[in-house]
Amino acid sequence: MQLKAIISVTLLLLLVVFSYIFSDQLAGFQSGKSHQGTKVCLDGDDCQTYAKLKVKLAPDPVLVEEEIQAILFLSKGWKLERGWVEGVNMYMGKTPLLIQESQSQKNQYQAVFFLGSCSEPDMNWRLTTQWKHEKTQQSVTAFYDFSTHID
Repeated sequence: MQLKAIISVTLLLLLVVFSYIFSDQLAGFQSGKSHQGTKVCLDGDDCQTYAKLKVKLAPDPVLVEEEIQAILFLSKGWKLERGWVEGVNMYMGKTPLLIQESQSQKNQYQAVFFLGSCSEPDMNWRLTTQWKHEKTQQSVTAFYDFSTHID
């Protein structure tokens, strides 16, 4: 009887731990929402400094064959190196982000990109960004997933 209770409590604890660990990744699949994505523990800082990316897209919902504005918010100390968008459920090539650092907001970037339309009415897209820490030069690749629908 005690063994069953120990196994049940252990499984419940594992479920809670995995839910906590993967909650950030699961949150990123909400179309058109702000998202705090990649968290990376930097070497040598006892996990006190994290890299975080927040993305806002406009228009919402995202439209194909229209200019799309993205605002990228990075944690303090990070610099955006480059970014692109590509199709997930159908190959559509890589569309580069046209990036400009904000003059008024530190750690904020504006980007513009375009999505082509195709025969698939429901498309899943991945915005990929590569950025670097200003002090440690550590590189991070972060993803933001979103979708489009054509009527």
